[in-house]
Amino acid sequence: MRSQDDIIIETSSLGRTYRTRAKAEGLGASLKGLLRPSFRETQALDDLDLVLRRGEFLGLVGPNGAGKTTLVKLLTGLISPTAGSARVLGHEPARRREAFLSRIALVMGQKSQLWWDLPAVDSFALAKAIYGIPEGRYRSELSRLSGALDAKELLERPVRSLSLGERMRVELIAALLHGPELLFLDEPTIGLDAPTQKALRDFLRRENEERGISLVLTSHYMEDITSLCPRCVLVVEGRKRYDGGTEEMLAGARARKKLRVALEPGGPGTGDPGELAALPGELAERGPWGFALSLRPEEVGEAIAAVGRGFRVLDLAIEEEEMGDTVSRLYAGEAADAR
Repeated sequence: MRSQDDIIIETSSLGRTYRTRAKAEGLGASLKGLLRPSFRETQALDDLDLVLRRGEFLGLVGPNGAGKTTLVKLLTGLISPTAGSARVLGHEPARRREAFLSRIALVMGQKSQLWWDLPAVDSFALAKAIYGIPEGRYRSELSRLSGALDAKELLERPVRSLSLGERMRVELIAALLHGPELLFLDEPTIGLDAPTQKALRDFLRRENEERGISLVLTSHYMEDITSLCPRCVLVVEGRKRYDGGTEEMLAGARARKKLRVALEPGGPGTGDPGELAALPGELAERGPWGFALSLRPEEVGEAIAAVGRGFRVLDLAIEEEEMGDTVSRLYAGEAADAR
């Protein structure tokens, strides 16, 4: 039976409102705005309750702009709440106390914590000094992590010379060197190829299962969430819409596939929208390059055959639907016929 001490994240009615100055059009209105500025408020997160227990691997999912990154920033203390409260590892994150920061880590797929022009190992040395990591432990963890992530040959290279996948590997090393109890990952696999995504997922699973680190992951990739997170929280328009088992949530909305079709210039389908209307699925994208269809899994074969018959195709690609699109359909009236 778990005790209250197992709870490492607890929020109550947590909310965050952003207040921005409204910019008026025209010179006169702009001058008036200097004297009497008006402001616009945006509710990024509203009335969110959350409990995370030690050792859990939690997925945060939802459409773009739903409030996932705002929640991560609140839980790591990067921003302060405008309503409600949060306790993480017994601390108020917004106070940014050393005793709190030394027990967490944050990796953001689109932002680097490493010095761009220096080798990654120089940034690691800085982290060693900041966190006061003993020399023996530092050497041991660096060897373990660089071996587990197949990154030993990357440590002496300038970060700017690394590929996106290589940079993400050294970012994870930097985040984990000080031995955090709680790791936040905001879109860590964005833009990575499939083999690199799988390697990072395998590594994160081992860290959770073998070393007991707790993780909170936001991702738009279906495979990230379904393979790593037994539990997920769905956030839509700043509010929590679901909190429970990942498999149970996805049982109501099967993921779609996206068929991306690149066409020969000037061929069928590049000009008349009516040529696309008879194809299976729904038209998801259209441009000078071609089009993309949103398809149920059972429609993919039929769609490929129809495209091959009616269009001069340069290239075909099948992509996974983003997690945010899948779970959003649960609340857009499609759950019933998606079963």
